[in-house]
Amino acid sequence: MIPSNDKTSSFSHQELMETNTGRPYTAPIFRVEPNCLTFDSLCTANNKRRPQFKDKQGRIVHNNKPDGGWNLSQWSNATLGELGEAANIIKKIERGDFTDAEMPGIMEKLAYELADVQIYLDLLATAAGINLGYATVAKFNKVSNEQGIKVFL
Repeated sequence: MIPSNDKTSSFSHQELMETNTGRPYTAPIFRVEPNCLTFDSLCTANNKRRPQFKDKQGRIVHNNKPDGGWNLSQWSNATLGELGEAANIIKKIERGDFTDAEMPGIMEKLAYELADVQIYLDLLATAAGINLGYATVAKFNKVSNEQGIKVFL
């Protein structure tokens, strides 16, 4: 289970559902240690785990190459599949499919799907030879500069 802070329990199902009233979507805030994840640490861990990853039948799925033996469309399809799973959960939240009692578990599922997206996105970037950390900083700063916003990474 993902640990959460005390604020999580104060979010009602109604507050989570009020996205159509102009209020921002509110999700539980998960407690994490500062600086517990960097793009480099995720990439390093992915590169170590990828060649050991097995399918449901116990077969090794990927090789030791940076692309893991998959082409870019396979990595992008895996990434988008996880994003689709997250979108499906959000759709069900917004249409009111879950009770207040179910919401903590549902939000945990959403958090894990979003984490899957990030993990696959890193694997996709690695397969393409892109350092996602550098690319993210460059793009964020480029947009800030274009918008005249003085917030930079």
